[in-house]
Amino acid sequence: MKHLIFSLVCLCASISFSQAQVEYLPTTAQPSPQAESLTQLGQQFFERLVTAKLEGAAILMAEDFQLIGLGEKPLDKAAYVGIWKRYHEQAHDLGIKELVLVPMKMTQNGQEQDVILAWGEARWTPHQMEKPIVSWMHMVMIVKDGKLSLIYNFEDQLPQMLQMGFTLTPPTGYQGDN
Repeated sequence: MKHLIFSLVCLCASISFSQAQVEYLPTTAQPSPQAESLTQLGQQFFERLVTAKLEGAAILMAEDFQLIGLGEKPLDKAAYVGIWKRYHEQAHDLGIKELVLVPMKMTQNGQEQDVILAWGEARWTPHQMEKPIVSWMHMVMIVKDGKLSLIYNFEDQLPQMLQMGFTLTPPTGYQGDN
């Protein structure tokens, strides 16, 4: 009986918490009046990253730049540029095909932000491999004062690892979806 009561209390708390989260997100999106300059910023940023013009890419980032999604902690400007330096040292033929940039003006809790939504097919060929690694990427890029301030990076790393030769081993006793 104690377990049932505890479970019901937890359920009620989680429902209240999830409702509070939904109510907290009044967000609107509309085309940005600065669409051309935001698109240009996104194009320059990706072009500089993939062509190893990393100092030029760093110029497009705010001093307090952060990237979330490539590890446990956010990366600052120096750490993110360092990752791209290693990409260029360890691979060739880096590129982003089918890059789509969507500049938006987002309003959340009364505050407006310029945002660039970015999708594309990232490709690179590690020096020890013959075939390229292909991965779809998606980023939400927050712009402040004409510079990239915050990037949320979304990517599925499992296909990347499988293309690199990693294998999956099911846990002991796994019987499948039966």
